[in-house]
Amino acid sequence: MTITKAIERITWRLRNGWKANQNDTDAINEIINFVNEKHNQQLQDNVLFAKLYIIVFAQMIKRYKTDVFDSIPQKELHRLLELPLKTYIERFTATLNENEYETLLKSKDLVIKHPKTFNDDEKKRLSEITLEEIKDTWDIETVGDNLTTQINHAINQYKDKHIKDVL
Repeated sequence: MTITKAIERITWRLRNGWKANQNDTDAINEIINFVNEKHNQQLQDNVLFAKLYIIVFAQMIKRYKTDVFDSIPQKELHRLLELPLKTYIERFTATLNENEYETLLKSKDLVIKHPKTFNDDEKKRLSEITLEEIKDTWDIETVGDNLTTQINHAINQYKDKHIKDVL
């Protein structure tokens, strides 16, 4: 049972026959105030996360062509949140390296497509690409360090500006 459900249950009992004295009523009201303040403070402490959560949640709803009452978008979003940060850094690094490879191919007037569809001229240009040109430009450690710096900069830049931004 969650704290909110427990409070709802006790409140219902107080309104429906449980003979509580003033101390009982004061106690439950204090607990309710504490929980409400805790929820508000938690949101204030995480405004930037809340904004990104809402953006991604909206994208999930759009992707699944549904609404907020369907559990699939929320489950998918929570599945993403459960993945380790390292997974996202690895994926980001792979994306950077794929972009570098695409840029290399474009510089040789080539596009990414199935190798069997290359004509003779494209095959020749592709064969001229050296292993040194193809190797990964970005490594996970460098990318992780840069992402950490950028994320910390964003947190420091925006965290205090949006405290009053909470509902």
